[in-house]
Amino acid sequence: VPDELAAVAEAQWSIEEVPLGEEFSFEAGNRSIKAKHAQTVHGDDMLVVYLPAIRALFNSDLYFPGMAPSQPLPPPFGAWAQGLRDRIPDLGWDIQMIIAGHAGIGTIADLQSHFGT
Repeated sequence: VPDELAAVAEAQWSIEEVPLGEEFSFEAGNRSIKAKHAQTVHGDDMLVVYLPAIRALFNSDLYFPGMAPSQPLPPPFGAWAQGLRDRIPDLGWDIQMIIAGHAGIGTIADLQSHFGT
């Protein structure tokens, strides 16, 4: 069953690839949106999105906010979250909040607390 995008003429949209190691950004209204690869043990092709105006990082599958802070994360979630935590400094973004595609909103401090940092 075709979705709404299938009904739109191709000239009205395009798919942008984000080359490995590069950042993709665009403006939407008065807001900037940025995206980069986040190579982790969960996948080589993970993409994270940053919303600078609210200092928020969006991810899917890498970190699930809402798990009790300061507690070790169960497998495989701990390895995925650790991969994200280890990748964050390389992103070069001022991240204060993490929004998960599957499970809520947390802070960067929540993420770090699972690893004693």
